[in-house]
Amino acid sequence: MMHEKWVEAAGTRTRYFDIGLGDTVIVFLHGGLFSDEGVCHNALVFEQSLPGFAAAGLRVVAFDALGHGRSAAPTSDADCSVPGLVAHAEAVIGALRLGSVHLAGHDEGGLVGLRLAFKSPQLLRSCVIIAGRAVVPAGDPLSNLTLAAPLQPRYGRAAQAWVLERQSHSQHHIHAGNFLEEAVAIAADDAFRGLRARIEAGDLLRRYMRPSLGRARLDNWKRFREDGVPVPTLLVWGGNDPICPVQNARSLFGLMAAKQRITQLHLIGRAGYLPFREQAPSFNEILGGFVRALEQTRSAKAA
Repeated sequence: MMHEKWVEAAGTRTRYFDIGLGDTVIVFLHGGLFSDEGVCHNALVFEQSLPGFAAAGLRVVAFDALGHGRSAAPTSDADCSVPGLVAHAEAVIGALRLGSVHLAGHDEGGLVGLRLAFKSPQLLRSCVIIAGRAVVPAGDPLSNLTLAAPLQPRYGRAAQAWVLERQSHSQHHIHAGNFLEEAVAIAADDAFRGLRARIEAGDLLRRYMRPSLGRARLDNWKRFREDGVPVPTLLVWGGNDPICPVQNARSLFGLMAAKQRITQLHLIGRAGYLPFREQAPSFNEILGGFVRALEQTRSAKAA
């Protein structure tokens, strides 16, 4: 069972889920860009995958990012940014005393993981980027078209399901589990409405989030060319991703593999932007195999 827990991470009240036992920890971090695309992303987006990892003997932790889900909003407007999200992720790992972890991030969550790998490589045993639109060189013109003219009211059940349908190849997962119910409940919460009003009134995405995305991308390319990613890296993509197509994943793989010897790209058929929900068994097999191989190598070196 997944039961929510709470931790204070650098002063931010943060919701998280923690299941399974063992010394090997995978931390999952969702995307969402402060819900700007119409879905209130939160840690429950990983609900289809987490129990399988726990059953396989791994400890898995998923938390709501700063200003997302049930976690508290940023106290500073400037923290509505990539550095703000990275600092929060680092604080959560520290507050939970997880040691070094495998960090698996979806889209913007993958960018946060990559930036954390550059900033504090001792915290990560690997960086896993899932459907990393925020990381790829090409940006997101397809998502702008795919998600044009959303339903109203914007964060209602039908509108959030509409976005998920257009992001997915296999739609069976949309009404499965508790993710959509939780996303709708979050949208009705006063804390979410207050943050959205603050973001819109202060134009915070234009002033802070989007410029920080651009700066992070530019710095990523520089680091890819010069020193590479300092930890083993796994890219996982849906083979039918309508938001960030696989040719972008291949381009990203080429950039990252040039300097980091342990870089893998895996495509999952019949899956779109949410492969860990659309094809959870395949996703778990890929990520679990990658992590187990790294842990075996780590143990052999320590012996």
